Amino acid sequence: MQTYQRAIERSILNIKRRDRKLNTDIRKTSVIDALEYCKKLKWKWTGRAARTNKNKWSNKVTKWTGPINKRNKGRPKERWTDEINRVAGKEWTAKAKDKDTWRNIEEAFARAEVHNR
Repeated sequence: MQTYQRAIERSILNIKRRDRKLNTDIRKTSVIDALEYCKKLKWKWTGRAARTNKNKWSNKVTKWTGPINKRNKGRPKERWTDEINRVAGKEWTAKAKDKDTWRNIEEAFARAEVHNR
């Protein structure tokens, strides 16, 4: 996703790859970082799903752990909630119930995941 965004920014700024400009030079534009934005949306949706009624399908799907055995060949090694567990801990559902606490952790989640790649 970041590669695609950099390509778009290069196109907007009319910079060719052969110009050998660094991504840090290109990132001086005021364009929102797409990956960070996606992470923030994921975080907000997860918090909202955790605060909803237990019987809603979105809550059940978010908290579903899946099969206990080893994942099949070709499946992702990480589950959807593994990123959230790394930042908020195993008891992230309890933290999500408090909106202020959840919002405070959001920025750390979005920034840490984007800059570790």
